[in-house]
Amino acid sequence: MAKKQQAMSPGQNPGELVIARLNTFTDPQGNLRIVGLIKNKTGDLVKSIQLLADIRDDSGNSLLRDESGQVVDGKPFYPEITTLIPGESSPFSFIYNQRNGATSSYEIRIINYQVGESTRADPVISIEESKPDLQIPETSKAEIIPVIPVDVSRHISELEAVKPKPEAQLPAHPELDSVVQQFVTQAGEDLIATVVTGPDGNILSSRSNDPAFNSTITAASITPILQLAARAGAKINLGKVENNMTTTDKVYFIARFIGDGSYNWGVIILKSATIGFIRLLMNEFAEKIWLKVKQG
Repeated sequence: MAKKQQAMSPGQNPGELVIARLNTFTDPQGNLRIVGLIKNKTGDLVKSIQLLADIRDDSGNSLLRDESGQVVDGKPFYPEITTLIPGESSPFSFIYNQRNGATSSYEIRIINYQVGESTRADPVISIEESKPDLQIPETSKAEIIPVIPVDVSRHISELEAVKPKPEAQLPAHPELDSVVQQFVTQAGEDLIATVVTGPDGNILSSRSNDPAFNSTITAASITPILQLAARAGAKINLGKVENNMTTTDKVYFIARFIGDGSYNWGVIILKSATIGFIRLLMNEFAEKIWLKVKQG
């Protein structure tokens, strides 16, 4: 297990560009993934953000190598968004192949950014059931993401078909609850609620920061959302659906399959949350939650 060492540059104080969150997990391929969130706490737009990963063994020797195989003290990389307006955040991820040596410590530093002006045009998305369209302003001809229209109205009845059992009738899952609570804690104040459900829609675990949260209603929404996404993906041969996101004017609802695909996990977060960071966090916890589900 890697010992976390976090470096923030230029510093942690308000008014600066900081690494706000930092965590690690091992992916199914055995790679060490360092994930986190960089936040612009300055009053200015910052751009050209560059980070540095420093990973070392027990003796303090660097485990990182350049393209030619030579040992280097650190490897530069970039967050997902390299230009941030005041108050904006971006997730980042660094992958280390642990076959190159066991990790004892790691450090992430901000090594470069510029303060200045930048033009970022927001895409204008227009969706019609019969004619999907994605318009990109002339000032920003970026890669075009296809929009898949789904006529949800034809499948609304599926929501009523899922009848989760009340939580009081289900056996306790203290170890699963503990892992779910860890996720809630790391997700932070933008998380409203999270629910894990079984094959028949029964609630295995739920947590919320909202006293008005209704876990039964939330659980009843998870399965149909994923079913509709899976049908749409299969219809146009886009491959297996792993997760899906639904949005309202106030929140995001992220649902994903866990384990063998018959168990579901849903998360509701405020729109102020950084979606990339939440998805990375869900990737980290999905296997942990599945292990506790299998253990009963």
